[in-house]
Amino acid sequence: MEPSTSPSMIRKFRKLVKKIVISTEPDDSGYILLGMNDSTFNSVEGKVIAITDQNYMRMLLKNIPNMKGEDLVNYILTDTSEYNPDAIVNHFLNARNVYRKDQYVPIYHYLLQVDKSIYIDSEFLKKYTEIKKDQFDRKITSSACQNILGGKSIRTAEDLKKHIETLPNYKRAIAIFYCTYKGILSPDEATEVLKWTYVNRDRLKIVESDVNLTLTYIGFVKWSEKQEQ
Repeated sequence: MEPSTSPSMIRKFRKLVKKIVISTEPDDSGYILLGMNDSTFNSVEGKVIAITDQNYMRMLLKNIPNMKGEDLVNYILTDTSEYNPDAIVNHFLNARNVYRKDQYVPIYHYLLQVDKSIYIDSEFLKKYTEIKKDQFDRKITSSACQNILGGKSIRTAEDLKKHIETLPNYKRAIAIFYCTYKGILSPDEATEVLKWTYVNRDRLKIVESDVNLTLTYIGFVKWSEKQEQ
């Protein structure tokens, strides 16, 4: 077996991985994920150990979703996701150390598409949602949202698109968040405007972190409404 890393890194792995015991019966998956929630792996950030044959490795790489927040935003706003919702939600819940507590990850769009049994008992999701609620409430009272409509009457998605064209770039995505939070636009109308903004992002120079915030909030609203049904 030819190692694909440096001798110094191999020595680190030897110290880290004392013993691997496979106690489950062989199945059809062809691979085993080890230690995703194990704190002993925290010090080897970004490293992966995989033991399988080449065919199963190709299959494995196709089924492990890319969970960067900005990638999920792109998947949702361009309708181009190559992963199924179950895989994304499971990865989000299990790879919890990947995300900062204050990070906006639009996971609620995917929660809407899976069975509740996948996440209903997740303490991690409950804590994440509590933190997001607090962030949303603090954001709406921040200076970024003050006088953002400038006295304009916004009633439709088209009204907001026209108004966004007149705003400085750092307020454009925030205006969509504001109109959604205040109930001026429905989540579906807000999504339409955000998709339009995202498609035109090179021209509009929108702030990426504000797009993440707005999309996460839109998904949160739709998911929260579903929980109440």
